[in-house]
Amino acid sequence: MTSTAPYRTTAPSTARKGDTTGAVDDGWAINLFTACIVLVAVTCLDAALVHPLGPRLAVLVLTVAVIAERVGEPRAALGSTVMAFAFGDGFLQHHDGSLGWQSSVDLPFALALLGATTLGLGWVLVRRARRRHRLMAPFGALLRAAAANPSRPPVDRTGRTGGDQGHPAVKNA
Repeated sequence: MTSTAPYRTTAPSTARKGDTTGAVDDGWAINLFTACIVLVAVTCLDAALVHPLGPRLAVLVLTVAVIAERVGEPRAALGSTVMAFAFGDGFLQHHDGSLGWQSSVDLPFALALLGATTLGLGWVLVRRARRRHRLMAPFGALLRAAAANPSRPPVDRTGRTGGDQGHPAVKNA
């Protein structure tokens, strides 16, 4: 039996924003998988090394903030937040893997996880804005220099001033 589906010419993770070729962006799923592996490792270390419940959950909240900041993708960050709540509730709070709800512990823990995710994603936005600003700084300096000296004639690539004076089409006309 042969497949009639066309072969994909590009990898799914190479799709660009606004790409309409049908390529699927699976980068967030890979980030979520990696975040879950990190969360499992941190949960196991947390359960073995930290004994009081409050610091255990605080370590997991800090881990979620770092994951959200490093991933920078809302889908992966929220997915890792849900997994962190399940790990924290099932293994750090109840010790046997069963999920339960104790509003005195779980509500602040869930709100702290959501706050950490928001903080991490917000820091990503700040970091990206600073990078864009830093990349645009040379262009801003050129614009300020041009505005400071408007009487200076334009200079072409050969170093001649005055626009079309040295162009062959102008000389032959």
